[in-house]
Amino acid sequence: MREFILNSEDLLDLNAVRALRDGAEKELLPCHWVRWDDKIQIIFFTDGLSPLEERLPLMTLGEICSVGKRILALVRALENSQDLVLANLVLDTEGIYLDEEGELKCLCLPDILPEDVANSQIYVRRVYALLEEMLEKNDDERGKMICKRMDEQMEHDLGNWIALAALLEVDA
Repeated sequence: MREFILNSEDLLDLNAVRALRDGAEKELLPCHWVRWDDKIQIIFFTDGLSPLEERLPLMTLGEICSVGKRILALVRALENSQDLVLANLVLDTEGIYLDEEGELKCLCLPDILPEDVANSQIYVRRVYALLEEMLEKNDDERGKMICKRMDEQMEHDLGNWIALAALLEVDA
C-alpha cells in the first residue's frame, strides 16, 4: 500500500479521483481517500505488485524497453486527458509497478496543482530521466547507445513520443 497526505480537502481533485476509480487508463492504479486529522489520506493498494525498481536488475534490455514503450503510451494517453494532470504522474521507479504478468501499473496523484505547475512541461524531462535510469540498470551496450540517442533527441526533438518509442525498439 502507498499513502500520500494532502493538507486539506481543497487540494483533492475529485474529478481525478473519479477518473482513477473508473479506470480512466488501465495502467493507472485506482486511488481511495479518507479524511484523517483534518487532512486527506490518499491510498493506493499495491498488493501483488512489484516496484519497477526491484524488477529492473532482473530484466533484459528488451523487457526494459517494452516497459518504457508502455510508459510512453500512457504519457500520450494522459496528454489528452480532461481529468488527469500529467504533472501528477509519478515518474520514478518506485511509483511504477508491475504485476506478475508484467503489466504496468502507475501512480497518478489526484491533487490540485497550481496552474503554472499543472500546465508545466516539466514531466517531459522527467520521462527522459526515467527511461535513462531504467536503461542504466542494464549492462547491455545497446542500452548505452539508446541513452546516447535519447540525449540527442532531447536536444532536437524533445517530447516526440513516437520517435522516442522508436528508439526503444530492440530485438530481445
